[in-house]
Amino acid sequence: MQIKRGGLLYNRIKFSLFIVLSYMVGKAIPIPFVVHTEAQKDLPGMVQFLTVMLGSGAEDASLFALGLQPWVAASVCVQIFTTLFLRNRKDSSKERTLRMTLILMVLIAIPQAFIRANHYQYAGMFSTSVLKSLTVLSLVAGSILVIHLGGLNLRYGIGGPSLLIAHNVVHQLLNTMVMTVQDAFSLVDPSAISMALFAATFEILLIMVVSFIFESAEIHIPLHRSIIETDMKDKDYLAVRLSPVGAMPAMYAMSLLSIPFYLLSFLRLTGPAAVWQQVLLLDSPLTLAGFLVFLFALTLVLAWTEVNPSDISEDLMKQNDYILDVAPGKATKRRIRYAVFFTASLSGFVMVMIIGIPMMVRLARHDTSPLYMLPTTIMILVGIAIQILREIRVLHEVEDYHSFL
Repeated sequence: MQIKRGGLLYNRIKFSLFIVLSYMVGKAIPIPFVVHTEAQKDLPGMVQFLTVMLGSGAEDASLFALGLQPWVAASVCVQIFTTLFLRNRKDSSKERTLRMTLILMVLIAIPQAFIRANHYQYAGMFSTSVLKSLTVLSLVAGSILVIHLGGLNLRYGIGGPSLLIAHNVVHQLLNTMVMTVQDAFSLVDPSAISMALFAATFEILLIMVVSFIFESAEIHIPLHRSIIETDMKDKDYLAVRLSPVGAMPAMYAMSLLSIPFYLLSFLRLTGPAAVWQQVLLLDSPLTLAGFLVFLFALTLVLAWTEVNPSDISEDLMKQNDYILDVAPGKATKRRIRYAVFFTASLSGFVMVMIIGIPMMVRLARHDTSPLYMLPTTIMILVGIAIQILREIRVLHEVEDYHSFL
């Protein structure tokens, strides 16, 4: 694939690089009057992983300290709400959905900003309460600015907000790999070092291959196109991705489960917050099983937001198209619903295995190493990479088409 200098794809890549650079600059801008940051040691393991993944590390005291976490939590809540309660698509226009997401994002960001502000130490001419209030405003404003950068990248660049998540994921992955290599070379036995490095490399490659297959593969439902008057009219198909929502449910599940923790901590309900904190630690078979069941269910729900059988069935009827050997209307809807349920169930099961098996090993060994979250990190990164590559391929085809005209 050749990228033409000054072309559409070239300009979008250049703009995306500018967005990533701006994001890195924002991560380096300190919050005024903050002189010391205490690590939030009370954050559960799942929340710690999520904060790093979405660019809001526990010791971060920058303008972008909240990162994308409030936006991700708000967007998945709105997605689920519109799917379950707004059956009429006219009631869930893009403008209304965006407005609901922004409002909910601010409501989620405020408790997170207050909790983070309480872990900072300040120096300035104002009282501590005033400085904390200014810090909360700065953090919420920084989170909104991060979302604005992601929105600009969606319109004029490549990858949208996912590119910023990929930046954080790569940073986290490199840190984990460095830690793994250091732990391996701390072993005395050279054969043990080789086995540890081989096991880590094999795990990464296996998860990359499985993730790539599920992100790229499709099932095809044969269609009859009435408007096509050629021999190809019965060779068209309706494509349903084997993984309708990719690896995002893993991140969304963590985001949703972290909301009660932040809310309870913000309200200073220490008892319930401590109970929920134990849940998020996933340090018992019961809590881990509950999380995996929730992850599987969320995958099914989000699949319906991406591939809605009712909408597809109605569109086919309007165009006088139909699935071969299936009657239009309810029968078509059932056929598509079955396909979505099958693919979402299969991808959800694979995701549960990829995340669950290492976590079960962690429980059995009573280990707290971040290495056990490596499969989740790889899976999310591969999903984002494939999404970006698809967008690049489409833009390249559009560019070739315009040059042909």
